[in-house]
Amino acid sequence: MRAILISICLLSSVAALAEPGADELARAKDHFRRGNQLYDIGKYLDAAAEYRQAFELSEKPAFLFNIAQAYRLGNNAEEAIAAYRGFLRRIPDAAQRAEVEEHIEVLSKRLEADRRAKATPAPSLSLVVSRPAPVPVYKKWWLWTTVGIVAAGAATGIAVGITLSKPTPTMFDRVMFP
Repeated sequence: MRAILISICLLSSVAALAEPGADELARAKDHFRRGNQLYDIGKYLDAAAEYRQAFELSEKPAFLFNIAQAYRLGNNAEEAIAAYRGFLRRIPDAAQRAEVEEHIEVLSKRLEADRRAKATPAPSLSLVVSRPAPVPVYKKWWLWTTVGIVAAGAATGIAVGITLSKPTPTMFDRVMFP
């Protein structure tokens, strides 16, 4: 008789541990509400953390779907896939099973594409063809050729002008001022 009473006490304490208490359910509801608020304003990863805490307190499998959706929209494909798979494991005949399986497939393809992109080496920088910098005008040959011709012409013009401006000595000048 005593063994039966001990067994009943142990079973009731195990059942009490398995079932969340009123306090845990109230805290889970608070996390769920906070998760919904964050989800509604687009803070998906923060919402996923709140949904995760709600799930840990209540172990309601529906929270796994919320967690997965938040991670999917927050671009965390690995966590989303894990939560979706956990949801299907706990509720194999879920009404949204087809939707969940489609999300898993799309996310898996995205992860595989990301892994392949990381494994592909970046293109070599030597393949990039760059245009040479334009040569400034003062380094162009035609500029200095033009400057040289103009300078030579100016020097010649000045020399001729100076020579022509001197009066030519006359015979009288030569006799008076030898």
